[in-house]
This record gives sequence, structure tokens and C-alpha cells, in this order.
Amino acid sequence: MAEVVEIKPHMKKDEDGSIWYDYTGFEKETKAQAQAREDLTQLFLEFLTEKFGKYSAVGLIDKNTIAFGCGDVTDNEGYPVFMVGSVKIQMKNYNAHVGPNRTTKAFDLDQAIQNFANGEEE
Repeated sequence: MAEVVEIKPHMKKDEDGSIWYDYTGFEKETKAQAQAREDLTQLFLEFLTEKFGKYSAVGLIDKNTIAFGCGDVTDNEGYPVFMVGSVKIQMKNYNAHVGPNRTTKAFDLDQAIQNFANGEEE
């Protein structure tokens, strides 16, 4: 039986499982970013629940952060403890933005990846 996937009007899913979202139909960038954050949060929740949900709770601990148990570790005193990971969903501006209170520079994904690979962090 084929996998059932809810396709939202702004989502494309290819036969190979690749996903791409199109937010060009949104009136404002802030609304597109809010929808993107919601879409990605749902996607990460589903993925993390699939991978870790058998052994741990997976859920939002605030509006943008997902937490999940990911394993056991022995602490410094020799006791077994539960290890928790978290993922924070953030949207980055692709264009520079000047607002009344601050200026945000454009986010360059390729450059950020290269900088990190070279040991350079912002």
C-alpha cells in the first residue's frame, strides 16, 4: 500500500519522497515564515516521533522548540539518567531587512555552511 501523505496547497512531494514548499502565494513574508515554521515543526515532530517515540515522549516545550528523549547515559556519579535533545525551529531572512528597531542582514545558507565547515562561526 502506498504511503498516505497530506499534501498542503503549498507543498510538493516527489515520488522519491523529496519535499519542497512554495510560499510565494502568501501576501506577506511574515505570514509565509509563520506558515513555514508551522510546517517544519510538524515535519520534525513526525520524524522525531517515528525515531524516538517508542521510548520517549516527543513534543513542543515552547512555541518553537521540540524536545525528545534520545537515550540513556551514566552521569558523573555513576547513575543512569535519561538524555533529552531539543530542536529549535527558526526562520532566517533571505533578504536584508531594516525595521524600526534593528537591521537584520540577509542569511546566506551556502556561505553559512561553508563558514562552519571551515571552523568559522558568527
